[in-house]
This record gives sequence, C-alpha cells and structure tokens, in this order.
Amino acid sequence: MFKVKSGKGRSQSSSMQLFIVGLLLASGCVNGDDGNLADEPIAQVAMENGMTVSFYEPSPGAILVAQSAPVGVRPLADQGLTAIELYTSIAPDQPVPDTLVTAQTRQDALLQERGVERTPMPASRSSVAETSTASFIANKSCDDQWFNNNFCSPYNGDWDTCLLNWWNGASTTSGSVDEVFYAVCADIGNVILSVQIGDGSGGIWTVLEGHYMAYHWTSGWSNESTGSYVADATDDRFHYAAHHWY
Repeated sequence: MFKVKSGKGRSQSSSMQLFIVGLLLASGCVNGDDGNLADEPIAQVAMENGMTVSFYEPSPGAILVAQSAPVGVRPLADQGLTAIELYTSIAPDQPVPDTLVTAQTRQDALLQERGVERTPMPASRSSVAETSTASFIANKSCDDQWFNNNFCSPYNGDWDTCLLNWWNGASTTSGSVDEVFYAVCADIGNVILSVQIGDGSGGIWTVLEGHYMAYHWTSGWSNESTGSYVADATDDRFHYAAHHWY
C-alpha cells in the first residue's frame, strides 16, 4: 500500500509520542553535544559533500544506517548492500572498523542460520552520494518533488506513506516489521525525528531547515515493533516518508 498526501497535517498520536520519548530518555544514551539522543554509532563517515553516514547495531546482528545531509545531496542507496559494502563504497581508502566487521559477521551468521537470502541492490540506483541539480521552486528549503523522487517513489514496502508539504507533526507505528525506512526533510523551520525499534532502540535527532535525515533498519529475520514521529513542528513545514516491510 502506498500513500502520497500533501497539505496541512496534525499529529494523531500524542500518547505514542510521549511513550517513545520516555523509552529513549530511559536509555540514557546521548550522541554528541547537540542534544540528540541515540545509541553510539559503531562506525561513522563524514563525507566532503556534507553527508554524515552512521552505522548502529541496536541488537546483535541487526544493523541500521542513518544518513544526514543538506538538501541537494543525493541520499545513498543502501538497500541490498551489506554494511561493509556500503562503508567501503563511501570510504574506499579507509579500513573498515573492527566493530562494523564484527556486527556484519553476526548478521551474516544469523541470516545463514535462518536460511535468509539478501535482496540484491536495485541496479538503477547508485550507492555513491551525489549532489542533485534539483530546483527548489515550490518550497523554501526542501523541494517536494525532489523528496518524493529520492525518499518515496524508489521504495516499495509492504506498507508505505509519503507526506509532502506537511505541518505540525506526523507519526507512524507498526506492531511487527523486519525492515523499516524513515526520512524527513525540514522545509520551513527545524523539526525533530524520533524513531523507536522494539524495546526502545533508536534515537531522537534534530533536523535543521534545509537538511534531511534518513534512517534504515533491517534484521531480515527478527520482527519488532516500530514507531516514528516528527515533533517540535508547530508552524513548521516538512516532508516525511515511512516504509515498512513485514
């Protein structure tokens, strides 16, 4: 199911938002001095184009990738790539951190144990981030069609939603997923993206105007609950995408 909506929206689940915040605050994990709350990354790459790619392992073998960049920097196509393949594609001259190798080894063993095969990366998408030449005519800082073309249309989950030119918050939840992808781009004002996987692993990130944040988690074998919301968005306009695989 795929939905694309445009217009002024309001968050429909304040109780869920408070629940997610409570779980994340209870973890006590703070990433850096910027007020963001998240698990510590097991590897991270800061690219010359302004993108930062962070790798996490919130549970053994379940690896997630977070991308943060200014608008116009094309997001990485990480679906179908192993974490090590993605790391070496963006940092070919750097040794792969031992923590990432160990996490990848755990994931490979669990996939083999359960007889799960990896989905190959779509041939039409590049795994190297590039700068887009999109024109920002209809929006202040984040073009809606650029967001749709990079975070909505390329994905085909079991459940998908795309909110364009949205205001005042948004949220999505699911009781059982083995892969999720979330993205938000701040067009007017700064917003907060919060993500929860299972027992509370995930994070809370501030997304500055003219920037986006994308979050991709996959296990391939273990189904978990998930929730995501965009908050601190009163009178702020943003685009939001969510894709769930069961």
